[in-house]
Amino acid sequence: MSLDASNQQSITPDTQAPEVTSGSIATNGQDASTGLAAASVEATIRDDGSGFSQGWLKYTADLAPNQQQWINLNPQNLVDGDNNHGRYTSSATFHKNAANGQWSLSEAYLADETGNSTRLEDQTEIANWIAETGHTDLSSFQLKSSNPDITVPSLNKVILDTAIQDSATGMFYIPVSVEADDDLSGIESFELEIREEDSGQYKWQYVDRSDLYGTGATADPFKTSFVLSEYAASGTWSLSSLRLYDKTGNRLYLDGSELSTFLNTSGSTGSVAINNDLNQDITDPLLTSISLVTSTIDEATGRALVTLDIDVDEQKADFDDGWIEFSKTNGSGLFEIYFDASNLKTGTLHGSGGSYRISALAPEGYSDGNWEVSYVRLRDTANNVWYSWEDSLLEALKSNGSIDNFALSSATGGIAYQEYLSDLEAPEIDPDSFSLIYVADPKSSRKNRLTGCGFSS
Repeated sequence: MSLDASNQQSITPDTQAPEVTSGSIATNGQDASTGLAAASVEATIRDDGSGFSQGWLKYTADLAPNQQQWINLNPQNLVDGDNNHGRYTSSATFHKNAANGQWSLSEAYLADETGNSTRLEDQTEIANWIAETGHTDLSSFQLKSSNPDITVPSLNKVILDTAIQDSATGMFYIPVSVEADDDLSGIESFELEIREEDSGQYKWQYVDRSDLYGTGATADPFKTSFVLSEYAASGTWSLSSLRLYDKTGNRLYLDGSELSTFLNTSGSTGSVAINNDLNQDITDPLLTSISLVTSTIDEATGRALVTLDIDVDEQKADFDDGWIEFSKTNGSGLFEIYFDASNLKTGTLHGSGGSYRISALAPEGYSDGNWEVSYVRLRDTANNVWYSWEDSLLEALKSNGSIDNFALSSATGGIAYQEYLSDLEAPEIDPDSFSLIYVADPKSSRKNRLTGCGFSS
């Protein structure tokens, strides 16, 4: 593509979420057992400000509530109009053992470039939205499936084996065995979480079919391993939740008392000891300041660009990553920025801590004026996590001047940001200004060898 400087982004503050003005969903009529069944959505979406950015519609099988089909909507699905008022089409295919019968809209999400969004997450919200908008053609569809799997998979046993510490790195490896089976479609994946209660440290593990070693049988269980930092908390790490999925999406979920009952009655081993008293780090990273470096206008996008220095005190384990959220001090609007070890400017990832420099580009349609830091999350490699809502530290740092508010200037236009990011093509040669120059090479018996090229003025 070539960039068109006349394709200006919105410079007017945008506070309204996008809306669906019309839409429908339908299947292609194929039986799921053929492996060819699909459902397609057509929706017209309007956003008069910054423009529609992304969204999805989630449909759930009435006979198998864990079978879900997500139909994504994004700029690549635009078939007519533009992101201010356009028609989008998107589709999804079904597993050959998908549930038969009605699939109903169970969640909807739409967002614009500024971050304004609408999200419907329960049946009451969905029903009210359909009643208010009249979009009954998006409410449900019927799927034919002559060989459906609507039964959750069976979990037979879980074993957390003895932890092994690597002498070179100090990291801990916890072997895990899972005995499980499914009556029809087969095991697709599982998720496990272990937690050390005293410190609050946890580790989550997702294993999909590409990483499934074993068959799940007693003699050949599925195998994986948890890997814990060399700074992991010393103590008892216990299985705190488990999810097991088959290939259609049917899910077994265990936590709390249900998980405890399963572990006690199945002969499972759900806990393992970590002995790391000398090297453990159970202290959260500490935010010490956020100071403004510059607040300018980015020339490429015409939007505000704010650069900040964030100081973090991390005494032992390395700093891993963080999120900073900014919000308008008086009015609506927010955006956020992720940062990690690569943003380290001075200091160290551990020891006395370091200073991290980040630059955040305001979203299209943002409001100018005064903004503030409204939320912070910090995490180290031992998985100690600090959230600003956990205590009054963020407000205290604001009060004593350790965190700067900042002003964003009005947008000036520029190339639309999505176009700016998507310039992935090389420059083009104008054939009218290009010529080949042929000369005889006296040292070669071959004449008219190509020795150069040039551009005419």
